[in-house]
This record gives sequence, structure tokens and C-alpha cells, in this order.
Amino acid sequence: MPPARTVIRSNTGFSDPADLSLQVLKDLSVDSVEDFGSVLLSSVNWNKKTLGCLSVTLSTDNLRVEEASFHLIGSLWDNKSFHAASFWTTVNPTQLTLSIPDLSIFTFPPGTLCSSYLSSEDCQYSFSQNGQIVPPNLYQATGLSAFCLRLFVYPTSDSYAKVIILIYPFPLTVLASNPLYLDQNFPGLKLADYEFSLAPPALLSPINDTWGFPLAPAVFPGSEWSEDSGVPSGIRLHIALSQLLRSPILPEIKANVTGLKQRYAVLLEKGPSAFKPKFPTLIWPPATTVPPTALPAQGNSNDDYDDVDNDGNTNEDDAGHYSDLESEAQSAYSEHNSDSSEHIPDQNEQMSDIYSNTDQLRTNLISEIGKLKNPIYV
Repeated sequence: MPPARTVIRSNTGFSDPADLSLQVLKDLSVDSVEDFGSVLLSSVNWNKKTLGCLSVTLSTDNLRVEEASFHLIGSLWDNKSFHAASFWTTVNPTQLTLSIPDLSIFTFPPGTLCSSYLSSEDCQYSFSQNGQIVPPNLYQATGLSAFCLRLFVYPTSDSYAKVIILIYPFPLTVLASNPLYLDQNFPGLKLADYEFSLAPPALLSPINDTWGFPLAPAVFPGSEWSEDSGVPSGIRLHIALSQLLRSPILPEIKANVTGLKQRYAVLLEKGPSAFKPKFPTLIWPPATTVPPTALPAQGNSNDDYDDVDNDGNTNEDDAGHYSDLESEAQSAYSEHNSDSSEHIPDQNEQMSDIYSNTDQLRTNLISEIGKLKNPIYV
């Protein structure tokens, strides 16, 4: 079932689409996630609690976006307790105590909002009964086991997102015995969910201005910046980041470990056709507005996509058609993001139609742009 659709209403977040200057891109550049606090969040009064951040990795010539990624940073739990009976068939009342002082131990593959599995071997945790720690050599006798965690994230506004934390009450080696375990639809048990801030807002970042996107990403350059470096266009960055935030999936959650095991058996028997993907409401708008600057990037490029067709051949008629698509996309985007001053009957249905039209315009726009080295972030 496709995701329900609505749109984020923001007065400034998506306004004034523009390219980022070489200096700004330098100021956003990092070597690792550990640099986010001092570089990306230098103007944010961060309390070291949970934050969601974005990053882009550039091509070796720094003109294209190779991939966009999501990151969770900051602390979540300090000795948080859970009833183990919710996840294991325990013999005696048991508490699971879990600490996550640094959420960056979870990694999100590029282009997704579903994390990789985190094995309990990489967590700070303990099981206890009657105030006494249960040693690992007694896990099996007490109905316990090692486990895995996985995070599912989706935006709830232009500045907040929600994370659903799933627990899989099996060691990673046991989980991996199911050939479908890496699929994002692979079910688990719900441990917790939280809403958290997305940061930093563009105005509280090295960008320090509106640029057509409400957030500022960290930048992993493909090569060292120089004074004559070309830079990726704003539309390339917008498309990559928007596609990332438009990619969430809701996890399949079972009520208890018995039901989970039964579901795993069905998946082993029927394969991926047994999955029934679910999606949160799709609120993040597509990147359809094109900034009034030269495309595809500032600086020299052999892939100017306003005059190259899908086969890489020069097409002098493309520029006019591209301009028409740009105007249509701008009009649709402005319409579905502006605040209405009067009630419109059946507004949800109209907004859905606008959203669908905007998606089609984006598809047409990408098609006209032509195929680049990266088939996603053109």
C-alpha cells in the first residue's frame, strides 16, 4: 500500500532555493561524524541529547552528490529498564537494563532511514533478577539470550522526526540464519519510540541563510577543496536530501516472541512475497524547485544537463523544454507549500493530486536532465 500523502507547511524552510558557495561548503565539511558537534552544530545550543543530522558525500570532483545519509547522535538512555518478559519467555521476573550514551553506534546505510542491526555485543546492557546480575553463561537456562536492535526513522515535520526502536531477541548469528533478515520489512518487537529534533536549521548553521531546504547537511568532500574548486548545485543537494527524507518505511511489529517466531517461519516458507510493506504519511516534499543559477554546478563540468539528452548527446532544444518544466514544477511546488487563507473543500484530496502531479513533474525533470554517473542524484 503506498504511503498516505500530505505536505509540510513551512513559511521559510523551503523558500529561496539557492546554491551554496564554496566557502559555505568548506565550512560544512567534516572528516567523520565525530566532527558534527564542532562543525555542523557550532551555533546550536546542543545539550548532547538525541539529534538527527543529515550528510552528503560528494564525488571525487566535488561536483556531484554520491550519496545522502542520516545520522543519529547524542545520548538516549542511561540505565533504562525494561521488563524482559515482553521480549523473552523468562522463568523468573527479569529486568533488561540498557544504556545508549552515543547513538552514533547505530549506522544508517546511505539513502535509507532504517539502520543496520546493532548487536548486543556492542551495547551496554545487563539482565538482572531480584537485583542480581544474570551472567551470560546462565542466559539459556533462564530463557534469555543476546539480542539485536534496529532503528526506523521518519520525519514528522521540517524540524522533527520519530524513531521506532525494535528489538530482536536473538543473537545476530541466529537472526542471520533467515535469508530475509536484512530486508527492512523483517519483523521485530517494539522496544520504544521517541520524537527528536532534526538539526541544525539552516539559519543556525554555517549556511546562516535560507537556501530552499530547512536543514543544513554535513559535507564529506570527495577531494580536498581548493580555491578554484567547482561545487555541486543546490538542486543536486536538495534532490539527494529530499529523496533520503522521502524514503521511510514502518517496521513490522509483532506482539510477542511467540508470534515473532511464527512469522519468521512463514517468511522462510513463502519468501519475500509474504512481506506487506507499510509506510508512514509521506510529508516531505520532493525537490522540484530549481534555483535560478547555472546547472548542474558552479564551476567547470562536462555534464551540463540542460543541453545533454538521456544518451549523452547534445540537444540544443532541451534548454527551452527544461525551462518549461522548471516553471511548471515551481508553480506546483509553490501551490502546495503556500498557506491558504481560506477553506478549500476536499483539501486533502486536492493536496494529494498536487503531490502526485509534482512527483510526475519531478520525474519528467529528472528525465530531461539526463543520466549522470550517479543514477539517483542527478
